[in-house]
Amino acid sequence: MKRRWWVFVAASATFIVAYAVLQWRAQNDDHWHPWEQPGAARDLDRIEGDTLRVLVVRDPLVWEPGPKGHMGLTFDWLKRFADRAKLVLVPVECAHHDSLLLALWQARAM
Repeated sequence: MKRRWWVFVAASATFIVAYAVLQWRAQNDDHWHPWEQPGAARDLDRIEGDTLRVLVVRDPLVWEPGPKGHMGLTFDWLKRFADRAKLVLVPVECAHHDSLLLALWQARAM
């Protein structure tokens, strides 16, 4: 009985400490997140009057410039969409996969 009591006390104390640490971290979260800024306006009506710019990463499945023009499976799908919607499609290259979300949020393709 005595051993069970100490296991219960230790588990309860661990839970209370973990809960307190999580609450303290939630209240003191002052990190800057790029997606906290206002998002870019995204309207197909505005794009139809101008150009559909697409953020891409150089990858054989996504997009690559080639001797016969731009290639890549995903880019081909985008090209079909742009042709069907009568839009001009322009790829905007990003250096890394990690920078795509930030570039999208900051509307670098506009």
